[in-house]
Amino acid sequence: NNNNNNNNESHQPGAFSAVGHVARPQTKGMLTHLEQNRYTPGFLGSFDEDNPESESRPRRQEQEYEQDQDQELDESNSCVSVEPFVESNSDGPKRLRILAVLFLLFLCATGILWIALVLKTQHGSGDHNSVLSVGGGVEEENHLSSEVVDMVVTFCTKIENIGEPFGAFLTEFELDMLKQTKYSLSEVLMQKSSGRIVDVTVCSPQNVAILRMAQAAAITATPIDEISTTSTTSISELYALLVFFYSTNGPGWEASSEKWLSLSSTDGSMENYCEWYGVSCIDAAAGQRLLTALSLESQSLKGTLPTELFLLTNLKSIDLQTNQLQGTLPSEIGNLQSLVELEINANNFTGTIPTEIERLEALEYVDIGLNVFARNFSTHSFVFSLQQLTYLSLSNLEIHGSIPTEIGLLSNLKYLALDSNTLTSSLPSEIGLLRNLRTFLINENSLSGMIPSEIGHLMHLKLWLMHENEFSGPLPSEIGALSKLEEFSLGDNQLSGIVPSEIQKLSNLEFLNLINLPLLYGNLTLFCEGIIPSDPQFWIHSTPDLLCPCCLND
Repeated sequence: NNNNNNNNESHQPGAFSAVGHVARPQTKGMLTHLEQNRYTPGFLGSFDEDNPESESRPRRQEQEYEQDQDQELDESNSCVSVEPFVESNSDGPKRLRILAVLFLLFLCATGILWIALVLKTQHGSGDHNSVLSVGGGVEEENHLSSEVVDMVVTFCTKIENIGEPFGAFLTEFELDMLKQTKYSLSEVLMQKSSGRIVDVTVCSPQNVAILRMAQAAAITATPIDEISTTSTTSISELYALLVFFYSTNGPGWEASSEKWLSLSSTDGSMENYCEWYGVSCIDAAAGQRLLTALSLESQSLKGTLPTELFLLTNLKSIDLQTNQLQGTLPSEIGNLQSLVELEINANNFTGTIPTEIERLEALEYVDIGLNVFARNFSTHSFVFSLQQLTYLSLSNLEIHGSIPTEIGLLSNLKYLALDSNTLTSSLPSEIGLLRNLRTFLINENSLSGMIPSEIGHLMHLKLWLMHENEFSGPLPSEIGALSKLEEFSLGDNQLSGIVPSEIQKLSNLEFLNLINLPLLYGNLTLFCEGIIPSDPQFWIHSTPDLLCPCCLND
């Protein structure tokens, strides 16, 4: 027995190992059996050197099993997980097989990770492209529908909803579209990002306008960010008009508001805003059209002027008179270097006129009357820098103080209206420098003193209203030089003395107001004898010492 045991130990085969091999179902039982009996002497049997066939059957089965496992390794999928068994005495080839399997596993994992990243990138890129190409190449359900836009607009145009979120109305795709439009628009307008996330889903005129822009991109099949390559002007003008529309109660305008909501024309462009009510454009180079005039007089506009309005840098004329606009005039008005006419009278604007208006060197026509601007004349000194002005109206502003002598700098003026204020002191002699003046309105103030003789230099004057003041002293004889005067109203003053005979030289006079001048006397008989035109009407009230056979008493 001892010899047999020694023989068995000396000729015992190496310990069985299946490291790196797959434990498949058909061999699992054998593995278990072999593992349990690998050190059992009777199981391995004895080996007779003289009889090779005496090698035990379990030994041959072990060798056959290893050969089968090697073949399965070559045919197996490299991505199948492996649970190696531990072998205490592995040989070199088996170690190489283990390393090969591990390398294949590494390649497999890397490939899976790469595929996942590619799919994610394509998915994200697809979403991004669908946002940029709104209206072109995307499925219909991804379009920003008119129903959604109208729902948000209706919600946000209610005053009580300003500042309220409207994101709940939109799908995730529509939110992405809105954010992309905001970003693209900022790029077009060259607005630098502050690095923070801007909430574009809060009710404001700007965000509603951006929503409309996204809708416009869908309608015209024109990506917002591509418009800048063909017509940067058109995209900025459209945005400015939309913000202006929603800032001034656009849906409640007297004009048909739907003319301001049609965002595409038959040619598929976004420049059809030139067809909107009160908007005028001119043809420019490269087929572009430039917005040059905005005229919305008496249209029930309410609210404040947004700064975005002054993105319309090609504007030559703004007419917003007789509305219900309020707030201050934005300093950005200084950006309108091409502006020639500014009519914002008969509104409720407050504050001071921004000094930036002095930069508008092309400005010729200014009417800001009948507002609630600051009442000191010094706050309106900007006008003296606009020496190209031909028309200036500061009527009904309740301005107090005296007329500055700088008024003489406006030598190109043809129309000057300072009426219906609370101006005091005398009329400066520099008024005589306004030799192009045709209309001069200073009535309904508290001006006093004598009328300067320099008034005779205004030889182109046709209309002069100076009634309801406190002028005193005689009429200057130089008044006879105003040969083109057609209407002259000087009633309700403290004028005194004799009417100068030179008044009969006013051969074009059609209307003369001499009401309530008790201290004035003289004889206008010669004036009535054929010098005056047919059917004139002269009004005299409470002036018994003034003889005028052709005058009508009030």
